Amino acid sequence: MRSYFSFLVLGIFLISCNTGAPQKQISEYYNLDSLVNGQISVLTAGHFNTHKKVTLDGENEEVSSELTKEQWRDELKLFIDADMNVSSLSGVYECNCGINDKNSNLLVDRYSPKNVKDKSRIRLFEVYYFKEISQVRKILIEEKEENELYYSSRRLVMNFENNREGMMLSSWTIEGFQKLILKDTVSYFVEGTVVKEGLDF
Repeated sequence: MRSYFSFLVLGIFLISCNTGAPQKQISEYYNLDSLVNGQISVLTAGHFNTHKKVTLDGENEEVSSELTKEQWRDELKLFIDADMNVSSLSGVYECNCGINDKNSNLLVDRYSPKNVKDKSRIRLFEVYYFKEISQVRKILIEEKEENELYYSSRRLVMNFENNREGMMLSSWTIEGFQKLILKDTVSYFVEGTVVKEGLDF
């Protein structure tokens, strides 16, 4: 059963991720939608459990459960919504690709707006991978939104590891805050881990 905290955080996500009418798909950028939906299929078929910690304004809650496909889509909604391959973002970002990560042996494809004054929601999108883009190890996304009703900022991270079943999501974090007009600032942190007995990441 979904917790009270989870409902509150989901409400924040839904307010801040109203993307409007569906847009025409393009193929200019990294295909995050395909990656996330592929992982959802793997996680659902393998009956993987999750352990999730939610912190909302300093209050903590932890829950473990096995999720359905639809629940996984809810859980990873912010990542799905961060896919940049929509018509309104065509030509907005440039990629500094194949950068050597100074903290690891990975390569990085870094997407950022061509115009530093651009106010698109996604301000930074990074894909970390080992040798080839198919060997993804981490996705990092930084977002900001501002309008007459609210201001929000968040940082999304997905981590992947290889195991005997292939490349698979191992953990994810969502950290940010939201300030609604005439309301206090709400800060939140979600940390999820994929768990399966006997699985060797």
